[in-house]
Amino acid sequence: MKKIKNDEDKIRLNKFISNSGFCSRREADKFIMMGLVKVNGKLITQMGYKISPNDNVICDDRKIISENLIYILINKPKGYFSSDKKGEFKKNVLELINSKKHQKIQPVVKMDRTSLGLLLLTNDLVMIKKLNANNHKINKIIEVELDKNISKIHLDIIKSGKVFDKIKNFNVDEINHIKDEPKRKVGIKTRNENYKLLKDVFNKLGYQIRYSDRVVFAHLTKKDLPRGRWRYLNSKEINFLKMI
Repeated sequence: MKKIKNDEDKIRLNKFISNSGFCSRREADKFIMMGLVKVNGKLITQMGYKISPNDNVICDDRKIISENLIYILINKPKGYFSSDKKGEFKKNVLELINSKKHQKIQPVVKMDRTSLGLLLLTNDLVMIKKLNANNHKINKIIEVELDKNISKIHLDIIKSGKVFDKIKNFNVDEINHIKDEPKRKVGIKTRNENYKLLKDVFNKLGYQIRYSDRVVFAHLTKKDLPRGRWRYLNSKEINFLKMI
């Protein structure tokens, strides 16, 4: 006897579209109301409409393939790109996450090859777009090691930002020596992390950066996450990021 599917096997159409990373659930509702969504060739404008996971869904002329959204935090080592750059001797952070189901994940607020520390990866295209657009709202703490000790006077100059008229769009909320560490190591709290600008600022004062390490990203930290290792975010961490 053929099993009859019930509502427990089905999912709301707007959630199905949102889970694909194509758009948010609210935006999916708008597509539905505008008559831009078809299920198995049938135009659907009914809000709350439910579908089976294997139904053929077309939204704004694009086929929607819903998948589980994945959120990964990795402690990026030096020498790995967070972009899709390819070629000899160019290593991608995705190589550190050896799993086929993670092939579609992308970095949020990218890092260059020489930078270390926390990097968020996800297949949630809505979150990627939102966090990159609201990058200036995300608190970040970066540990920087210089080629020599830096004075408190120079730290105060960097924090003021007044002497760097030609270095625009750079400011720090806090900058201090790291407790119980050599005076060449400083911690920087900023919302507009930019390695090139950071390098230019220290160069103007006669210092070279040996490395920069992103140790805090939003509410996420490196606790129990050694260099080169990764973990999934929990639901509380994901919900916090969605509120930014």
